[in-house]
Amino acid sequence: MRRIVCVVVCALAAACGGSDSRRLVLLHTNDEHSHLLGFGPEADEFPIVATRTGTGSIVGGASRRSTILAQERQKAKNAGADSLTVSAGDNLIGSLAQLRATVNAPDYKVMSLLGYDVTTLGNHEFDFGPDTLAQVINAATAAGAKVPIVSSNIHFSGNAGALDAPLKALFDETGKSATAPVHRYLVLTTPQRLKVGFVGIVGADAANVAPLKAPVTFSVDPRAGESNLAASLAVVFSDVQSVVDRMRFEANPDVVVALSHSGLDPTSPAALDASEDAQIAHHVSGIDVIV
Repeated sequence: MRRIVCVVVCALAAACGGSDSRRLVLLHTNDEHSHLLGFGPEADEFPIVATRTGTGSIVGGASRRSTILAQERQKAKNAGADSLTVSAGDNLIGSLAQLRATVNAPDYKVMSLLGYDVTTLGNHEFDFGPDTLAQVINAATAAGAKVPIVSSNIHFSGNAGALDAPLKALFDETGKSATAPVHRYLVLTTPQRLKVGFVGIVGADAANVAPLKAPVTFSVDPRAGESNLAASLAVVFSDVQSVVDRMRFEANPDVVVALSHSGLDPTSPAALDASEDAQIAHHVSGIDVIV
């Protein structure tokens, strides 16, 4: 869950055909992990440094990301396409910037300044518990950050005194709130009037390695337990399918995008097909793109 994926561009066409066809470019990052500043080539090689000191370049950071996003947005505009910028989670935890998270939420603030349209939750958002995550989101709102969060398979305890109560208070179950920062689903309309629906998924493996999220749960079979990833994944399919179906019925989006904090294993064709994102694609209908 810690690897940073830089910008990936995906092009798709709305299923409307003829002269009414519209184009959308999705600009995607995930696992940003508070890397607001650049870092050297040795950062990912500790404790064995394979890069000779002084021979590499500083990479990453918000300023470089800003440059790439601006370039790709201009390319999309020149091609007559709309663009949306999204993240698949793990925006927090990974540098000293996290120390200010509950004060002014620098990660979400920077994402807002960079023009992100929507993000989702990853396992590391819960490293200090759901109550602290709620504080971070409130700090982001107070700082003027406007990056909606979509989380479709999250489940709350329902206990008013529980640690997840502050996070639940920020949650929009309807998908229609203009003020709530966290949504079960979200629909954005582009300048070309393309309605893009978003669902957010925390996968079975990611949920299993986030013990401090309790009493929040994600998709889990209570009979099998969270460590039974196969059983949990089956519940992921059911949870996400219900939200996709509901969104398509209530909001009628042209395109549905899943922001999935799950992943793919490219080591072999069999491993790739068995990966959570591939299995979601196989078992959940109505999703056009999985990020």
